[in-house]
Amino acid sequence: MNMKKKQTQILAIIVAAVILVAALVFHLVRINSDPLVSLSYLNNTVQPELEKEFSNQLDVKADELQKSFAAAVNNNNGSYKSVKIEKEQKVTFGSDSEFVFVSGNATASKDRSICDVTDGKTLGKGDTLAANHLFIALADGASIKSSTETVFMVRGVCTVS
Repeated sequence: MNMKKKQTQILAIIVAAVILVAALVFHLVRINSDPLVSLSYLNNTVQPELEKEFSNQLDVKADELQKSFAAAVNNNNGSYKSVKIEKEQKVTFGSDSEFVFVSGNATASKDRSICDVTDGKTLGKGDTLAANHLFIALADGASIKSSTETVFMVRGVCTVS
């Protein structure tokens, strides 16, 4: 009888071990299917909120740029105006202003702020502007400095100092 009792105890231990192993396997499978408990929260809540916020900010900036561009075009009724500057004067352009360099000698005052559309290159600081080329100011504050009397045609915003 003692032997039967021992067999029952061994059987009970084996059944308990099997149940414990099954519970452990079930738990591990559940963890591996969602390794980060908050992954669904990140995917379903945080990501859409971030995308929505980014989209809203992008829309606001696009509206600002569109209004700025419209104002610059309306400044000159969409046409070019002639600007003449004296030796050693500086002209500062608004973003997206266009100008055709007509005559004189002038250099870019800032690195990579003016694009020579005719040659398809960006001017570095000190680069000379070529006559009869179309240029675009890539950012507010793009500027040129004349070394002689200079004439150019501008469409957009510019200030002479």
